[in-house]
Amino acid sequence: MCMMMLFGCIAGMMSGCTTEPEEEPVALITLIENGVSEYSIMRRDYDPDRTVINPCMELRSAIIATTGANVKINTDYVARDESVPTDTLEILVGETNRQESIDALAELGENEYVIKMVGRRLVLIGQNDAATAKAVRVFIEEILGYTDEQNVTPVAVVELPENYLHRGVYIPSPTDIDQE
Repeated sequence: MCMMMLFGCIAGMMSGCTTEPEEEPVALITLIENGVSEYSIMRRDYDPDRTVINPCMELRSAIIATTGANVKINTDYVARDESVPTDTLEILVGETNRQESIDALAELGENEYVIKMVGRRLVLIGQNDAATAKAVRVFIEEILGYTDEQNVTPVAVVELPENYLHRGVYIPSPTDIDQE
């Protein structure tokens, strides 16, 4: 009996067989399809220096240019007698009152940023506002394929794996340091 098992294992190795279970296919989350999106861009309510408003506007412009989807930009304001929504389809930009943003921010080190799907929400956040702006630029360039208004490639569908994760580090340039 042991000899049969040994020969079975050897035969399996020689044929390239594996006993590891097959990975489950990863579900895709559709953010935009055929010029339509149920998602909105969500930013913090208070942003007097426009350090998050401007990247949100850039993101919205890139989405419109590449997909034709007219996504709205909203703030995370919630009245005192209301609960923070947990089931809305949102692209969370920067620090918001949404738990997904709070959790992602807590995981970041100095100047790090992350682009990740958390449930059905997309989180674009950096450890600081400059790193958040970098996360938005990376999403615009790498996911939407948008670099400038003269070189727009139309995109019919924008979807990400449910476990999508991109981490990076924002490296300030000398001009960024001079502006601080």
